[in-house]
Amino acid sequence: MLQDDRADLNSSWYNVAPENDPAPAYFTTETNDKDIVSSPDGWPTETYMEFKHYLRLIASFGSIDPQMAAYNLTADYGSIFPPESMRSIQDVSISPSGTLTSGCLFDPNSTSILTAPNSSFALAAAPSLPSLGLHPNTTLPLPALTNLTACGISPLLNTTLANAPASADSAPYLAFAYSTLWSWAPFEPANDTTTLCAALYGGSSAGRWRATDCTAHHRAACRSTDSPYVWRLTPNLVTYAMAPAACPPNTSFATPRTALENSYLHAAVLAAPPDADDVPVVFLNLNSLDLPDCWVVGANATCPYRPPESAYRTRVVVVPTLAAVVVFVLAVLTLFVKCAANRRDGRRGRRRRNVGGWDYEGVPS
Repeated sequence: MLQDDRADLNSSWYNVAPENDPAPAYFTTETNDKDIVSSPDGWPTETYMEFKHYLRLIASFGSIDPQMAAYNLTADYGSIFPPESMRSIQDVSISPSGTLTSGCLFDPNSTSILTAPNSSFALAAAPSLPSLGLHPNTTLPLPALTNLTACGISPLLNTTLANAPASADSAPYLAFAYSTLWSWAPFEPANDTTTLCAALYGGSSAGRWRATDCTAHHRAACRSTDSPYVWRLTPNLVTYAMAPAACPPNTSFATPRTALENSYLHAAVLAAPPDADDVPVVFLNLNSLDLPDCWVVGANATCPYRPPESAYRTRVVVVPTLAAVVVFVLAVLTLFVKCAANRRDGRRGRRRRNVGGWDYEGVPS
């Protein structure tokens, strides 16, 4: 299926709505004499896979144990990718302080994704970690894991932490997972204001994102249309709404898609002059203006999880109508019950007053 899609992008990845077009900087293309575009190395977008082919999982064989050496893997290649198709084991060296001394994929002198090492499936064995104890502070990042992630490499955990499985104590594993996050800072995005936009903070935040006021004035992150590793900042301080028009030519207001892109943007932020508060803060094209806690790209973007307006209108009409019907039914039932009780009481009274066909009046003797 991947080979078929790559052979004719006109009828596969390009045959989608404009907002779902793949980013051309991530793969190479070739065009034949019939204007059919193909790609020898591209991968589809998540939107294309999920909503065009209805696929939610892709898998590949990893390391094959000797006990499975006689198994014919090719019979499964129709649904499972061959070994090592989706991982690239990186040889890294990490100092005791957690700094990568070799193997880092971040190289400020190589910003072309076609010449830089492919980090799409880069993995490395998790380094030796200090004793985390039974109840570590999960918000404090572990330097070795944070630096490994910033270098575009995913740490692969294949050992027990704190001499206890996650079923017995999940805190060390939570600390491990939090240390591999490269986007939001701990406890972010914080819901402090009603107009929230994302911003990359330099300095002590080490390139992590925080929620900030959209009406504040900062520089904005602008990604090159030709390379996701090339970032420019707006020359002036702008609000979030002004950022798209303020980006330099051949760039667009954007947000990092990967940890490696975030590292290149962080390097560009540190090299630029700080803003008015002497804090390197840069707007990212991410906001929750449409719906609280729903972060989308673009100032005019709508939250995809919000029900359509017709659903709200239907709810406004249906809910009061149902309530009125219920009240009406209860009122009718109450009326019927009271009428039936009155009729019963009336019959009993007539029977008591009419004994043997005579109606006695007055005081009995």
